[in-house]
Amino acid sequence: MKKILIITGCALLFLLCSCSAVLTSEPSKKGANDPVVIDSDADESDDSGDSDDSGEVHDYNDLDEEDDADGGADDADDADDATSTVYISSAVIGSDGNIYIGEKVGYTGSSTIHKLMRYNTASKTMEDVESFTGGYVKNLCHTGGMVYFSVNDAIMCYDIASSAISLFYKADSGINAFTVLSTIIVINEGSYSEILSVVDRSQKRKLSTLLINESTDQLLCAEASGVTTVYLVSSDYNCLYKTTVNLTDYTIAAAVHSPLNTANETNSPIILTKDQSGVLTKNGKIFNTSDLIYSSSLTSEYNDILYDDNKFYTVTKDKIIVYSADNYALLKQVDLAGCGLKILKSGDVFYVIRGTTDSTPAFLDIVSYNTSDLM
Repeated sequence: MKKILIITGCALLFLLCSCSAVLTSEPSKKGANDPVVIDSDADESDDSGDSDDSGEVHDYNDLDEEDDADGGADDADDADDATSTVYISSAVIGSDGNIYIGEKVGYTGSSTIHKLMRYNTASKTMEDVESFTGGYVKNLCHTGGMVYFSVNDAIMCYDIASSAISLFYKADSGINAFTVLSTIIVINEGSYSEILSVVDRSQKRKLSTLLINESTDQLLCAEASGVTTVYLVSSDYNCLYKTTVNLTDYTIAAAVHSPLNTANETNSPIILTKDQSGVLTKNGKIFNTSDLIYSSSLTSEYNDILYDDNKFYTVTKDKIIVYSADNYALLKQVDLAGCGLKILKSGDVFYVIRGTTDSTPAFLDIVSYNTSDLM
């Protein structure tokens, strides 16, 4: 049975602190009150049958004094909180089964604090993990019990078991997107003269770079014997690109691009098809991995996509749509009564992060579905 999980204001407050902790490479324990300050000169750029969804929904911005996490704050803090708007940059399921969320905050108060948050799937509450000033918390990915994310030109690492957070790698310029693989990290960094960098994951040193002059907010990597193929969607030209990294000498091949340039391909995950012969993009278009030629499409564009049990689960501006991973046939549609921002799965439960229906959706709430609800 479908459940509505309400995230109230008491679980998502932004605490303004009188002092700031300076970021170092030494890990700090969860629970520190001061936001971590990320110093950088890099420019920051910014993202078949139907069933109905119903239930009480609390807008994130509907805050009052009794909603404060500390049991009540002064009027000035309440005024600042009431004018904040939260946008979700990315989200990932951790090894503990909880949802880790990066926040991009539009804030009209005297300070701007962005947070790494955790949605506890057992207690159904939102919890602070760490606060940052000076850059958005984005590009979340999870591997080996670690949640990696970027803030400006820094890749941070949160150890789920120990709750320690540390600086993992500092790039030469602002990070647009990155992916953590088994032995390397692939990074798209810079502005105006963007480069693709390959970094040794264990030694944390740069191995090679390629000037591509293409900014991206999505990187997809496919590891194979001796080579890693990197797919990216250009934020400048809305075009799908690919290159390869030789895992022997770490040379990066010249990037090639799809002959089809289409609008609105950015800002949503790209994913490989079941047999890895195609790449799916935001518009629902499918391109051959061999030559990036357009081959097919889904019935609708999506904001997020998840592969599970031979199906693709997508969320759109108002629906969950389920497709067969074999022939892309539409199997199920579920109304969301809001904009679907992210879809994730923990155990047998699907979680959809919903947003408002504005042109730039703000965070609204989280909705859960049992697997049977989407069959």
